[in-house]
Amino acid sequence: MMGVRLLDERQTLAFESACLSAGARFCGGVLAMSAVAEHELTGTDEFHAIVPIDIRRTQTDFMTTGWFTGFVPITVPTTGSSFGEIVKAAQECFDSGRELAEVPLDRVLELVPWLRKGQWGAPLLFYLDAGIPPLSALANCHVEGLHARLCHDGGMMGQIDIRVNRFEKETQLTVLFPNNPIARESVTRYAETLKAAYVRVAEGREVMPARRHNGSQLHLAYSRRAYEPATAVPPLTTWRTG
Repeated sequence: MMGVRLLDERQTLAFESACLSAGARFCGGVLAMSAVAEHELTGTDEFHAIVPIDIRRTQTDFMTTGWFTGFVPITVPTTGSSFGEIVKAAQECFDSGRELAEVPLDRVLELVPWLRKGQWGAPLLFYLDAGIPPLSALANCHVEGLHARLCHDGGMMGQIDIRVNRFEKETQLTVLFPNNPIARESVTRYAETLKAAYVRVAEGREVMPARRHNGSQLHLAYSRRAYEPATAVPPLTTWRTG
């Protein structure tokens, strides 16, 4: 696991303002930045991800512990020339696909025999706004100074989970990935690229890098730039992967 601060408090507010000015929300900005980072690293013209969302609807649901989640498939074109174009497309994709979270995919596969599960190719992308009450009170009181440890059971070692958490004073990135040197090197480069994209938007600079069209892999397609490197989040210092 790797934790990185993407934006400080001032930058977080500036980033949200840029999203709102483009007719989107912060969550759309999260999707757009992931799309921009993937394009910068691989040259792809489309970003694909799976976004888990809460599907609690009834009072009984809200009184019950456990995961009540569905999945929204995301496709964001990275051919836009500006942040406004990309973030608006990302927001529209998320909003139009929310109803798909109510669809049980395994049941669909049972009912439609000719459908088959696809190969892994899209990461899980989580977004949590911990600045919304009542979660904000808990997060602001207990996150600072917290030392956490994650113990993994070793299953699904090929899975990549990307989590963007917005807190009152900062926006953080957490990435879960297989614990091997190649994955760590690739995730480090990804975190640096993603952080740089967020900062460019927050500072009002052009978000799109020079276009690439080679479609190369993440661990091969990376050109070091002069932006501020990703820095580890100080409060969350004790991580362990299984």
